Amino acid sequence: MDPDKNVDERQTNVPQAGDVISPSSEQVTSGISESSNDSSVTDTSDAMHEQPIAEPEPAPLSESNSAQSSDAGSTQPSESPAAVATSSIPSASAPASKESPKKPHRLLVPILALSGLLVLVGAFLVYRQYTSSPNYVWSHAFTNTAKGYDKATASLKDMTTKDYESASVSGDFSVKTGGAIISGTMSGDVGKKSGEGSIDLTYESSLGGNEMKLKAGLDAKVIDSGGDYPDVYFRARDLDKISGLLQGFGINDAQASQLVAPFDNQWVVLTGDELKQYVDQSAAAVGSMWTIDAEDTESQLDAKSLITFVNSLSESVDGYLLSSNPDKAVVQQKEFVGKEKSGDNLLYHYKASINKTNLKAFTQAARKTFADSDLAKQMGVTADQLPTIDEINKELDTIDDSYTFDVWIDKGKGLINKMSFTDPSDKSARFEVGLPVVDGDEIPLSFGYIDTSKNINVKATVALNTKSQSFKVSLQGGDSESSVNVSIKITPETKQPKITAPEGAKGFESAVQEAITGMSNAAAVSPTDSLLFDYGLSQDPDGLQASLF
Repeated sequence: MDPDKNVDERQTNVPQAGDVISPSSEQVTSGISESSNDSSVTDTSDAMHEQPIAEPEPAPLSESNSAQSSDAGSTQPSESPAAVATSSIPSASAPASKESPKKPHRLLVPILALSGLLVLVGAFLVYRQYTSSPNYVWSHAFTNTAKGYDKATASLKDMTTKDYESASVSGDFSVKTGGAIISGTMSGDVGKKSGEGSIDLTYESSLGGNEMKLKAGLDAKVIDSGGDYPDVYFRARDLDKISGLLQGFGINDAQASQLVAPFDNQWVVLTGDELKQYVDQSAAAVGSMWTIDAEDTESQLDAKSLITFVNSLSESVDGYLLSSNPDKAVVQQKEFVGKEKSGDNLLYHYKASINKTNLKAFTQAARKTFADSDLAKQMGVTADQLPTIDEINKELDTIDDSYTFDVWIDKGKGLINKMSFTDPSDKSARFEVGLPVVDGDEIPLSFGYIDTSKNINVKATVALNTKSQSFKVSLQGGDSESSVNVSIKITPETKQPKITAPEGAKGFESAVQEAITGMSNAAAVSPTDSLLFDYGLSQDPDGLQASLF
């Protein structure tokens, strides 16, 4: 090969101004490849002189095209010389590599979680602050108390649809007066026509410095006789142990023993016919002030009529007495006094007043409800016999507009705890009505009277358990010298109690005759010295019996 010719060819192939460089396929793929030994340069100047070529917009090569060119191992002419020339410059024409997505900052998730938690805590604090405000607690309590009243009346109404035939009764009591205490328990089953029960008594005394404790009991059975009145059986237990108490009535030990002997641990029966006779005689003796007609069902009150009336009254109670709507509420909030503790309960204390306009509307609605009820018909009361609307309004107008009373609301339960009304003429005396709810199923209604100047504090409570439909009745309180505490539970039953007459029962008149005769035969003290005979009763046993019967 002629070296000079090669030199001339190399000089001839040197790019001149206006020439376009056509790289190999490997150069197109990689820009300028320093490791390629077989690259060649193709002179396309003649083709360019033969036909002008438009310069399109440069486009980056795809990875698939690059791979195909590399695998073929051959040089392919570029479809666009301008693009090929541009691709020979790596900084301007090399295709950008595909970037992987950026990962979120590792603190972003905890920051978002903390922000959400702070929002929830803030919302809770705002809600708690709102629900703890005196106005909210007031409105919420009246609404909840109205719901509780509706729940109670609904339970009462449901009772009228069930076939209750009897009720079980249990309770206890305690009476203290002076230095003596009488306490005991009671239990029994009472049906529509039959029933039975027992009472156990304990007497304790320290009068005169002498300690005394006595126990006795009384059993009773009431059995349907098929007539107007039932047969009544009763038995006194351990009367001999308390006969000494009769000495306080001017009776000595011998007479007391003879008086109680016919009844002590002995069943005694008072038949239905005898009971009717005594009732009729008693009615005649008091001038027919009252009579009992077993067949006159229209004049007898029954539980169903009473329950129906209470249920019908609920709309007026909810709409006025227990309403939190200022336009209808009888009880209006005047001021918030403060927060108080009562045991474990937090109470909100308010001063309240009576809205006389709304009270008039309530009494008018209540009057109409009663006048239209079966209860009024059974009581024999007509609308004309009730006070007129004008008379009621005139009486309500006497209420002092400035009079205020106290209201306590249980914050935890969201219910009215009690209301206290002070006597305007005697600041030491007040009347209280309340709902001291403890169990959610038990809805109580309490009434109390307190007089601090006389140390009197008495409270009566009636509680309905809406689940078992049982009642609890309690009375407690007293003064500085005496007190009483009674608690009774009544549970309805669907079965009529099965009661059998006791065997060997002694007739009531016979037992009385025996007691009188025994006292007369007691020789220690003449019967005339006895307090019994100081009432003008005959000393003759037969005459005494006649005066009794």
